[in-house]
Amino acid sequence: MKKTTLLSLAFLLICMILSSKSMAQTNESLADSFFKDFKEKKYDIAIKNLFKTNKFLEKSDFSKIVAKFKAYDDILGKYKGKEIIKSKKVGKSVITNIYMLRYERQPVRLLLTFYKSENKWMIFNLNIADKLIEEVEDSVIKSLHYE
Repeated sequence: MKKTTLLSLAFLLICMILSSKSMAQTNESLADSFFKDFKEKKYDIAIKNLFKTNKFLEKSDFSKIVAKFKAYDDILGKYKGKEIIKSKKVGKSVITNIYMLRYERQPVRLLLTFYKSENKWMIFNLNIADKLIEEVEDSVIKSLHYE
């Protein structure tokens, strides 16, 4: 009887540990949640949920961001998906992910920077620009070495 009880308790403990780890917030889970809502054109929910992770961010900015995303629908056509261009980690507390948002007409660059001051990730910065092609061209030209 004691053996069964001990085994049951050990199993329960393992399940609780695994469950808490799977529920732990990561920068990836924040980004995944954002893109899930973004894909469904729930821009206001996507931004609100992302920004609520950081009490220091100016909430008035998110209406501008939402308006920009809605304008992209009208100007750039249908959203076709995202690709991560680059991810840069600075120490253990800062991660910046650069995404290419693919629209029918042209790509858009979205930069998400996450910060973890203690044990919880939060959005630190969101930057969006529709000049991705120009940025790539400038980078390529700057990398050329004319002799």
